[in-house]
Amino acid sequence: MAVCFTAAAGCSTADGGGTENGNGSAEVIGLSDVSVEAGATYRFLEVESSDGDELEWVSSNEYIANIEVVNGLVTLTAENAGVTEVTAFCRHAQATCTVTVTSDGSSAKDVSIDISTAFIDVETGAEAKITASSSDGGAVYWFSAEESIATVNGGTVTGVGDGTTTVIACTAWAQTECIVAVNTNETLPVDSDKTLVWSDEFEGDSLDTEKWGYQTGTHDNYHGNESSTYRWGNNEQQYYTEDAASVSDGCLKITATKEDKEDCSYTSARILTRDKYTVTYGYIEARIKTPAVTGMWPAFWMLPQPTDYTSTNNIYGWWSQNGEIDIMEGKGRLSDWFCGTLHYGNNEYLGSDYYFTGGTSAANWHTYAIDWRADHITWYVDGVEYFSMDCSQWYTNASDEASAPFDQPFYIILNLAVGGNFDGNVLPPDSFTSASMYVDYVRVYA
Repeated sequence: MAVCFTAAAGCSTADGGGTENGNGSAEVIGLSDVSVEAGATYRFLEVESSDGDELEWVSSNEYIANIEVVNGLVTLTAENAGVTEVTAFCRHAQATCTVTVTSDGSSAKDVSIDISTAFIDVETGAEAKITASSSDGGAVYWFSAEESIATVNGGTVTGVGDGTTTVIACTAWAQTECIVAVNTNETLPVDSDKTLVWSDEFEGDSLDTEKWGYQTGTHDNYHGNESSTYRWGNNEQQYYTEDAASVSDGCLKITATKEDKEDCSYTSARILTRDKYTVTYGYIEARIKTPAVTGMWPAFWMLPQPTDYTSTNNIYGWWSQNGEIDIMEGKGRLSDWFCGTLHYGNNEYLGSDYYFTGGTSAANWHTYAIDWRADHITWYVDGVEYFSMDCSQWYTNASDEASAPFDQPFYIILNLAVGGNFDGNVLPPDSFTSASMYVDYVRVYA
């Protein structure tokens, strides 16, 4: 049995414009045939009745493709290979298009949306600007799921009423979302009970050295300790410099460059909050975009604060007895993949891989986070849990406490390595000149 759906209001084009038809006759305009890969979705945009009536939608064969209105978007889901007809109609007009669903890859579209932020808060009557771009260069359309809470026009969000809603940026082939909180005082979409206790939004034109320090060279020279393992213990091929980290346009930029520095062929940067800020338990999050370049090893991770200035050890001893928390590590040649990992015990580790779907990748903006508690650590990407470990799965030989070694103050590290054991010592291609990792913010919630 066919089901009709009514298209909801709330759409604007990238510049806030629309389509007009002034010939006085009612018709459905903007509807055209489409070919879609099975399992994919397609959005009908700029389809409307010339007399302004709301449209209803129907698919003649829902086994092949079904259509529904979700958050104001007329969305077709391709189910099985075949051909069906989709009709849009109102009281005085109707139009039909042919939808061809394929399963051989001939209609596959690799399109993603890069959005400037995944969460904003505004007050009633106030405005906030979100920017978004499509990987295929097409126009981006904006929808508000609940216009009684917030409206959106060309990426400009206006607070209307108290509450939380979703603003969607989309093209016909891809979409992404931003959570909008109006008069809620929320600071974190995942858990509104949490409170922001430390952050760096990377404003200004230089790194805030009250929050971050630099590690330079090829090993950890902690307050004169020259015994640390060369090449960071991972056979990394870069020489870390302060110049490779910069701040502009509200972002931290860490750039790996092909250039000779001492006996290394590359330079890059590694910054950390050691001796400046540490945290034990909390929700630690960063919004990051990584380079899809072979040989790159971007990382957002944590190590325990040393107990004195002459050693990198803490009370549980050396790495890995004292623990390591990897919130996100990536491989530039695998842009749809990253992982989260714990290191503990006698050089043991446990973690999980994550694969992006829907046309996005680590080369787009994403939030990476952990929720760190005494009895468990849970990993998130874009606010969605994908992996968790409880304290029965880790240990240190130096303590019988169930939470050890992850019960001590840890500091935060951001870096972009080149080569190294993590990806089998793969190096960038000969044509490589430089690549950058971007960080929009780092935030810690209690």
